[in-house]
Amino acid sequence: MSTYNLIDSVKGGCGKTTFSIWLAYYLEKSLLIDMDLLGTSMQVLFYGNDYDSQKNAYTNDVFQRVKDNRKKFVEKVDFNNQKCINVIFSSMDYKERDKFKAGKHSGYTPVVKHSMFRQGLRELLKHHKTLDGEELMHFIFDMPPNSDGFSDAAMECIFNPKYSDLEYRDRKNLFMMIGADWGQTIATINELKTFLLRGDDNEPDRIFLVINCNLGDYFKDEDYNSRKTKIETTLNFWSLKEEIKNKIFFLKMVHNKHYTELGIAAKGLKEATLSEMGNAFNGFIVAFAGFDEEFKDIVTVPNGQDILKTLILGE
Repeated sequence: MSTYNLIDSVKGGCGKTTFSIWLAYYLEKSLLIDMDLLGTSMQVLFYGNDYDSQKNAYTNDVFQRVKDNRKKFVEKVDFNNQKCINVIFSSMDYKERDKFKAGKHSGYTPVVKHSMFRQGLRELLKHHKTLDGEELMHFIFDMPPNSDGFSDAAMECIFNPKYSDLEYRDRKNLFMMIGADWGQTIATINELKTFLLRGDDNEPDRIFLVINCNLGDYFKDEDYNSRKTKIETTLNFWSLKEEIKNKIFFLKMVHNKHYTELGIAAKGLKEATLSEMGNAFNGFIVAFAGFDEEFKDIVTVPNGQDILKTLILGE
């Protein structure tokens, strides 16, 4: 059994990439795939200002050379030879981004290439079930903002049985990042309707709403609670079935000065010691709660870390 975890948001700058890296680090035996084809920052977060702009292959290549997906896409990012994250990066080269234009003088029109994208992404996943003879358990997708047309095609490859090659036992999780702006909370509620009220099978097994308080010390507990309460009140107003509500969980992502210090220094996570990595990633998620009676009360982390992993696995 594998888990497929899409990290999404209604706009950029909500912390998707930061959370995606944390999730890959937390779950292990994972493959982190950078899907943000126009505004990626992942290479900089890993390598600081010393990122290499000439890697073997990028996520972008699944659009242009569908039959060439057996080439080396995965980069093993070692942290001082002590821990490794498997990553497929997206290109930061503007020339690569121009490939997604419909024409020389037209703008970015992803819908034109949806079909090629689906085929390429399915091939990419099919050929990366194992890595160096070891089976991968978790696939993490750092998505672009969902106003980006490629997001729709990527979600179809995971959530829609018509386009998906996933096995029956595989778990499909959606993580929705919510930043400090109240408008993002409202927009996220509207986005939830597409999954919860359409009444079909094309929906995630679990939805994790990640309220990102990692935006400065000014974001207090009452700010988190007010956003959580607004979402809960709205979902209750929709009179959803209990089994639907019980698949929804809230995660609280707090301000982390250790991670911020690494970012400000432009050091890059790759150059961090294992101790620094531990300080940077411990405490990212401090608590979670859900609609299920078992999780009505907030479960604190780290005591709840194993429970959180179990929720992701669906066990």
